[in-house]
Amino acid sequence: MSADEGSSAEVYPFGKRSAPRRETSTPPGEDAAPDSPPSAPSSAPGEPASARQRRRWPLWPVVGAILLAAAVVLLVLWRPWERETDRVTRQLGVGGYSADVPRDWEPWRRPGTEGQAVLAPIDWSGVFLGEPSARQEAAGAAERDPESAVGLYVAERPLLNARDPVQQREQIQASLPASTISPAGDRTEIAGRETSTFDGSLQLASDEVLHLHLYLIEEPSPVLLVLFAPAHVDHAWLPTFHQVTASIRE
Repeated sequence: MSADEGSSAEVYPFGKRSAPRRETSTPPGEDAAPDSPPSAPSSAPGEPASARQRRRWPLWPVVGAILLAAAVVLLVLWRPWERETDRVTRQLGVGGYSADVPRDWEPWRRPGTEGQAVLAPIDWSGVFLGEPSARQEAAGAAERDPESAVGLYVAERPLLNARDPVQQREQIQASLPASTISPAGDRTEIAGRETSTFDGSLQLASDEVLHLHLYLIEEPSPVLLVLFAPAHVDHAWLPTFHQVTASIRE
C-alpha cells in the first residue's frame, strides 16, 4: 500500500458526516421526568385580573332581582290601585259644583250660614267665620293630628266682585279673619270658568299657621275656594289639592 492510499483510508469526506444527536442524560439515581401537557391557568393571587373577571358571574342578574323585589314591596305597601277608591264625589253645596275629594272629607254646613261649606274630617267652619275658639281647637288638632286639619272651604261671595287682582286680594283678605293673602298668581280655569289664584296663610295660634291656596271663580257669581293645611304638612298635600281642583265640575 502506498502512502497515498494509507492516508486516503483514514480521511472521510465532510459531506457524508452527520452531526451527532444530543441526548439529555438523567443523573444517576433519578428517573427521567415524563413530558406533560401545559397546565391550565390557576387563580393564584398573581393571576391577571382579566382572567379572573372572565370566570365571575355577571352582576346584572343579581341587581335585577334586587330591583324587582324592591318594586314588589313598594307596590304592596303603596297600593296605588287602592288610592283611587279613597276618593269620592261630593257636592260642594255652592254654585252647583262637585269635586272628587278624599273619602274622609265630610261636608259640613253651619245653620244660618247659607252659601258656605267646609269639606274636611272635622267641621272647621268656625275657623273661616272668625271664631277664636275654633282657631284654638284647630291649632291643637294641627299639632296632634295634622291630617285632620286639612280640607276645603267653599263660599259664595257676591261682594268679591272686583276685577282688578289687587282689589280682589284686598277683598278676600277682608272676608277671612286673621288671614294674610299674597298678591295674585297666574290665572287659570276651574270648571271651564276664568279663575284668579292666590296663596296665603291664616294664623291659628302664635306657633301654628294654616297655609291657604285660594281660587276665585269670577262668574256667573263669585265663588271662593280655599284649600287649607297646617304649614308643616302643606307641601305633602299639594298633589291632592291639584287633583281636587282639576276635578271640580258643574
